[in-house]
Amino acid sequence: MSMFSRWCLSVDCAGPPERFTLWAWTRMVRARPRSRSRRRGDTMSMLRNIRYLVTKNHLATPIYLIMYVTSRCNARCKTCFLSSSLNANTDLTTEQIEKVASSMGKLVWLAIGGGEPFLRADLPHICRVFVRETGVENISIPTNGLLPEKTASMVADIAGSVPGSVVVTISLDGFREFHDTIRGVQGCFDKALRTAALVGELKKRYANVSLKVCTVVFNQNYRDVRRLAAFVRANMPVDFHNFEMIRGEPADPDLQPPPADALDAVAKDILDVYRTYHFSSTYSAIESRLAVGLKKYVLSNTVRVLKGQHSSLSCLAGRVHAVVYPDGQVALCELKDPIAKLSAYNYNFRALWGSDHVRDAVRKTGHGCACTHSSFQVTNAFFSPRAFPQILASSIRA
Repeated sequence: MSMFSRWCLSVDCAGPPERFTLWAWTRMVRARPRSRSRRRGDTMSMLRNIRYLVTKNHLATPIYLIMYVTSRCNARCKTCFLSSSLNANTDLTTEQIEKVASSMGKLVWLAIGGGEPFLRADLPHICRVFVRETGVENISIPTNGLLPEKTASMVADIAGSVPGSVVVTISLDGFREFHDTIRGVQGCFDKALRTAALVGELKKRYANVSLKVCTVVFNQNYRDVRRLAAFVRANMPVDFHNFEMIRGEPADPDLQPPPADALDAVAKDILDVYRTYHFSSTYSAIESRLAVGLKKYVLSNTVRVLKGQHSSLSCLAGRVHAVVYPDGQVALCELKDPIAKLSAYNYNFRALWGSDHVRDAVRKTGHGCACTHSSFQVTNAFFSPRAFPQILASSIRA
């Protein structure tokens, strides 16, 4: 056993069962095939990130950043919970984003957001700056798929110049007519398929590229989960099909989560889809099983919350996570109001994050929260020793 593994065993996170589970978690990750050559240099090493179990409440800066690079958008999505702030023409400049990145500290995950991220011409440069300044190894970029050729060109530029994983996630909420209606643009469905095909070709050239589809699930499409999943599996070269319950206050208030009496059936449909995927082309088999198990656990927790039951996870927003909006406002969570603005700190993120005002907000956050924001819930679960037994069980059954 390595010195690090012994150190993990010495940490009593929440009593003997959790301590044993941490050992089991570590052993599972260490058991992945070592002979597999991955260009990114073993990017998503869950073992490396387990150390944050101990330091998660004492980080100088967050390790998971949602960075909105633009408010510009070429769609009019009815599901969007940020529709009122789109196309505001207040995006941070390249130089301002460089200042933010250089003052961030270590990042593990960078989730790009928008607007439509691929409308920003300097997106590849922004990704490279964050890699250089923060050492981030996992970059995810969502897209509506309306710019197939431009998206493919930018993804190739990014993937060819950063060592870590680049995950492109295309939104697809239903079949042609329904999807175009929800996204507010005729032809969005066909362009999304075209984008998937082009990024799929890039996967053959760049070992660090993964492609996913994300479907927002709500009261108008929950019955189509299985049928849509079968279509995606047959027609799009994806590594994973993710499903997100609608959250926040969507542009169309008639769009709400599935009815409570349908949640268990919807969750079963989604779990059956998850079981058919490897999760990521850049993951080993063990990592993929753990990732799918994690997604299954988070989905189960989401269903509990939507039913009005208590969440089994503690919120780490403001400790592990942070959000930077296109105009430089900073929030602890996408579902909470911004608490500060970077311009007041000359775009020095560390100075903002260390201010008394922000630290006080961090201490208060998460109390009484029970959201369904999967980006946060995944890391909440990953850094929760009490969740390990269920995640491991789900991984074994994946």
